[in-house]
Amino acid sequence: MHLSREQLGEILRKRRIELGLRQKDLVDDILSPSSISNIELGKRKVSEDTIAYYCKKLGWDIKNIASYLDEGEKKEEAQLEILKLKLKSLENDIDYGITKHKLKELKGLKISQKSPYQAVVEYLVGKWYYKADDWEKAKEHFSQAIYIYDKCPEHKSSNIKSTSLYELGRIYYGYNNFDKALDCYKKGLHAFCKEGERSYIKYHLLISKVICLEKKDKIIEAMETLDEMWPHLAVINTETQLNMYEMQAKVYNKLEKYEKAIFYAETGIDIARREKNYNRCFELWTTLGVIYKNMGKLMLAETCFQTASRFENKLRNKYLLPAYNYTELGKLHLQQNKIAMAENILRDAVKLSKRAKDGHQQFESLVALGDCLIQQRKLEEALSFYESAHELAEKLSFTKQEKDIALLLAQYYEKIDSIKHKKYFARFYDLSVQLMHGGEKKMLQNPILYAHLSERQSVGEPPDS
Repeated sequence: MHLSREQLGEILRKRRIELGLRQKDLVDDILSPSSISNIELGKRKVSEDTIAYYCKKLGWDIKNIASYLDEGEKKEEAQLEILKLKLKSLENDIDYGITKHKLKELKGLKISQKSPYQAVVEYLVGKWYYKADDWEKAKEHFSQAIYIYDKCPEHKSSNIKSTSLYELGRIYYGYNNFDKALDCYKKGLHAFCKEGERSYIKYHLLISKVICLEKKDKIIEAMETLDEMWPHLAVINTETQLNMYEMQAKVYNKLEKYEKAIFYAETGIDIARREKNYNRCFELWTTLGVIYKNMGKLMLAETCFQTASRFENKLRNKYLLPAYNYTELGKLHLQQNKIAMAENILRDAVKLSKRAKDGHQQFESLVALGDCLIQQRKLEEALSFYESAHELAEKLSFTKQEKDIALLLAQYYEKIDSIKHKKYFARFYDLSVQLMHGGEKKMLQNPILYAHLSERQSVGEPPDS
């Protein structure tokens, strides 16, 4: 085996470090600090005899360098095999909630900062913090995993970048920031390596993208993404499949294609029942109830909501899914003119959605409760809930929802509070312009008209519709 001076120097440097020696520990009458440095840097200023002497001081015979290298490679391969299995074992434990002492084990692993497995460690540390509900720390480590991955493109097959972006997306989704979550999912799909490890992550990213798109009412894009997934159903895990049936039913429901929506909801229910997946059963039965409610089949809708409620004690999340069910059941009772019953359950829905920290569901329950109070002519209290919904939508940048509730508030305040009427109408107008231009606020194309409208608004007169 022929080695260049640079290659030999790097090998000898690693050998010295393995032995726990510093350069100055090897200085003697023959080896000066500069000669040791030159050897390790592969400089030609040092004679072959001096290099052979340096090898001897490190316990090697220069004639047998090839065999030492072979031994080293075998040792390194064995260490990597142990490390890979250890990391897999730690990931398994964290996923199953066996987190005690795992962070200490992860941080105790001796891995070179140059090793691509450092990205895997950072990813697993991020997962540990996510399980511990420390999302900010989790974000730091997922971001660091991506940074290390980008510096080691030769380890692309690990798909750690895609997986870390998926986890970051989940965090942003939990913060009700659907735009950032969606951006993470799209970047994760772009980084995905088809022939790599963790191939399942592609479908996690795709269904998460669909969920975000549906929340943002981007129904056509959500439908296109689902269309991309259905041909691969056989290789997608059951949990993701159930999410697909759920989202397909919701999308068709929004498109008012109710028969198709019912088909997907019922198919999902059958799978969830066989798998004893209580969370998905609860959600799919609730969605089926929403579909029947929208069709005006109120008795069928009530049966669905009641069926869902019987799973409530078996749910992993005691707040999020019940909030969805309570809100929709409350809306159903409103349609049935069961006003007192609707009010009680919608007040519970508001509390549950707040505890679940689900901004979208909280907004829906606040508006529904406002509608219920309006029917009882409790205008003042109803407006307080509408205003809370508006504040929440503004805080979370739910532009479409904020626009709708701003118009509603402007209409109710028109005859009772001119200041608030003007405030909410102006907000409705601004948001309408933003949505017209894809979320970006722009000045109207006609500057004379814009100046005229601004002047009229300054004296309290709304622009012509």
